[in-house]
Amino acid sequence: MVTLIPAGLEIADSERGVIVALPANKNEQDFEGLRQVLKEIKRRAPDKTDVILEVGADIDYQTLVHAMDTVRSYPAVVAASVVEGELFPDVALMDAPADRQLADASGVAAREGV
Repeated sequence: MVTLIPAGLEIADSERGVIVALPANKNEQDFEGLRQVLKEIKRRAPDKTDVILEVGADIDYQTLVHAMDTVRSYPAVVAASVVEGELFPDVALMDAPADRQLADASGVAAREGV
């Protein structure tokens, strides 16, 4: 599951809980950090195609679209051509609770443990 709230992004799974919390920096979401974590998860679970995107009420449409694009694919170079590498193209949307807070990034596993 990927959570998108004004405070930042959070990646979690049902077994391990929160994997990574990526705080927003001056209201800018860390979509590159999200992409890197998802690429590592995809490498470890290549057959998984679905993801739940939990979205806060205060997220604007453009940010939501950017998040959806980020979880679906990433630009990859194959034979000197840029193509889209697949991440998790089957995106389900879910409303985040109004009081949803970002996990404390200092208490979350390091990205290397993804």
